[in-house]
Amino acid sequence: MLLPVFLCSCQAKEKTGKIPAGTSAATASNKPEQESAFAGRTIKLKAQEISTRTCSFHFSIRLPKNCGWNSEAPNYFRVYSENPEIIAVQEFKPQNLNFNYTIPVKIIEAGKAVLRIQADTYYCNKSNCCFNQPLDFVLPVSVSVNGKPDLSVEYELK
Repeated sequence: MLLPVFLCSCQAKEKTGKIPAGTSAATASNKPEQESAFAGRTIKLKAQEISTRTCSFHFSIRLPKNCGWNSEAPNYFRVYSENPEIIAVQEFKPQNLNFNYTIPVKIIEAGKAVLRIQADTYYCNKSNCCFNQPLDFVLPVSVSVNGKPDLSVEYELK
């Protein structure tokens, strides 16, 4: 089981001088380039049933109390469909990495699909201790005429 990695600013200075800044990335696709390259903790989400008329879904990650996102860290966000013949993820380029997004999708036909949401999150508490949690969400989705019109996933970091 992977646990959060953390590094307090005092420890960071001793080991590396400072926490290195990186470039943030966020993408959406229907065919993963290198699925095995992401090594986050797998989180299997509850299956959801949505309507064939659904055109987007909301995804958010909530931080623990008294924490904030580390915008200087190499945060990463990616969403893709394992079954683009059922649900196609539309082009999606968020302006920031606050992990609170509405992601456009196109329903191709009724059926079962899996959406994958990969997030490499970096956040810090008020004591300047910073944490990293790479997460790989697996969201099973059933698409039907009678499904719910909205799809929303909220995950709370602990």
